[in-house]
Amino acid sequence: MQKTMLILSGLVFLSSTAHADPVADFLASDTNNSRTLEGDEFKAFVKRRAVAGNASSKWVVRLGAWGRAWHTVDTNGDAVVTPAELRAFDAKD
Repeated sequence: MQKTMLILSGLVFLSSTAHADPVADFLASDTNNSRTLEGDEFKAFVKRRAVAGNASSKWVVRLGAWGRAWHTVDTNGDAVVTPAELRAFDAKD
């Protein structure tokens, strides 16, 4: 199983390759169909990814590090998380 290192605002995690489909998780979490994730939608997305086995998402849920995760991914500070921001975060590992 491939292991990757994820860094979330100074917290380092080893994660296995994520299971399930992050695109499907994004679409299921985007309840207003805006193609972006707002606060509660982002939280639902991270929870879905944790259930799917994503290690960094599991840590966010376990530690309750919602704000830290949000500010790490929402790089332009516009109060929504876009697919491009998620891809950029994912590319860092």
